[in-house]
Amino acid sequence: MGENCFPRVLVIGLVFLSAWPILASWGEAQSLVIGVSRIPEDFNVLDSEHEAGWLARRALLAGLTRVHREPLQGNLSYRLAMADGLRIDKSRLHWVFRTRSDVMLSNGDKIGEDDLRFSMERCLQKRMLVGVEAVKYQRLRSEFDGAGGWEIEFILAAPDAGFGAALAACPIVHQRSAKLFGNDLGRGTNLVAAGRYEIVDFYPGRQIVLRLTRYARSVGGGGPEELVIRGFDDDQAGLTALRVGTISALLWVSDTVFSKAERDETLMIEECEGRRLVRRKSFNFGCKPDLDIADFKTEN
Repeated sequence: MGENCFPRVLVIGLVFLSAWPILASWGEAQSLVIGVSRIPEDFNVLDSEHEAGWLARRALLAGLTRVHREPLQGNLSYRLAMADGLRIDKSRLHWVFRTRSDVMLSNGDKIGEDDLRFSMERCLQKRMLVGVEAVKYQRLRSEFDGAGGWEIEFILAAPDAGFGAALAACPIVHQRSAKLFGNDLGRGTNLVAAGRYEIVDFYPGRQIVLRLTRYARSVGGGGPEELVIRGFDDDQAGLTALRVGTISALLWVSDTVFSKAERDETLMIEECEGRRLVRRKSFNFGCKPDLDIADFKTEN
């Protein structure tokens, strides 16, 4: 029996070592739960005014730019997001964005011209981009693999200093899935977009489970591996969950809950983009002052 022991130990050791990267990734995975009011049965992440929609859109959607509110001046400005370059001519009528060549949609597809055209036309139809006379697209070539990003030129009817910020409301979505689902796009788990997260489970009324896309994990960056948005029938139940630690923050709260939270040394009241919330003091909600899920983290 002793003579056969070493080979078995060796095999077990080799199996453990080969599985170590998977085990390590499990150990690093982090799941955070945010409480909201009961999620509507007909919830559509693209147009819902529910607090779950506000939160999920920050995780699921991305456009050429993102809004950035300067803390001191309080003025809206913008930063580049899916774009990594911008040229504006002297007349300020021509805005030319260069997309990043490595960006992928949540299904693993690279962003193509059909996705860009559909996304921009959708925003124009929904009056998200006012004053745009024309949009032009040009494929860029990479000196390395021959397939670079895209240049998108917006021709405005009149100079508009706020155009960069307005463009942040125009997400890049997958054209084929959008055509397939039509008016139902954004319901359940069918949304394919350019954000860092994707919806992996949706329980009507109760819960939305978001997870980092494979691309987001490969390029790194902040944010939890999994983000769960959990609906509660009343905010008292949400406050109880917050106190016992099963959720990290609670949106949609009444003045009564705020007064109770003020007397709890483990909790903190915070405001983010005009929305009040209660969070555990050990949890950073990532609002300085704009919501950034990449800054979500729980201190040990």
